Amino acid sequence: MRASSAHLSNRASRPLLRGILFGGILLGIVGFSSASHPASSGPHPTATVQESAPMLRSGTFTTVTGEVIRTDSLAGRVILVNAWATWCGPCVLEMPAFQRVQDELGDRGFLVIGISADQEGPEVVRAFVQELGISYPVTAGPHHVLGRLAAQVRGLPTSLLLGRDGRLVKKVEGVFPEEDLRAAVLELLGGEER
Repeated sequence: MRASSAHLSNRASRPLLRGILFGGILLGIVGFSSASHPASSGPHPTATVQESAPMLRSGTFTTVTGEVIRTDSLAGRVILVNAWATWCGPCVLEMPAFQRVQDELGDRGFLVIGISADQEGPEVVRAFVQELGISYPVTAGPHHVLGRLAAQVRGLPTSLLLGRDGRLVKKVEGVFPEEDLRAAVLELLGGEER
């Protein structure tokens, strides 16, 4: 009985350990940002922030489908960067909503970029997002182009909404409700829903 409960305890702590490891790797690669903003302590851990410098570094990253994306090609778009993992239940719960908002507002300048914390490699992540029907760009992190975004990720899921100027406008730790995302994106796009 004791070995069984130790196994369950070890298994339950794996997501936390993976999240800590992912955050540590990101911080180690890109360095710690001196400009971090704590999330609110309310029931919805959301913070509205205004960063003074763009969050993405210049460069390229490769998605799990093999597409190479240049960060300079993203200029002028409203971008949701979502840190997630296949083993994170809340992460998986919010992904279809992100896809719906991307489908709705993508032609107006909105883009979702998913960054997976999975350590099993891009093949596992690619199969997972294909099964979910996710078509927005997803990469298996970490990447140097994430720049100062890495210091913002303390757990999964974490969503970072960037304005057209590339600055961090909103951070959500935990599930980002679809209606809240849509409203925030519409505001940043400068108009009402069509």
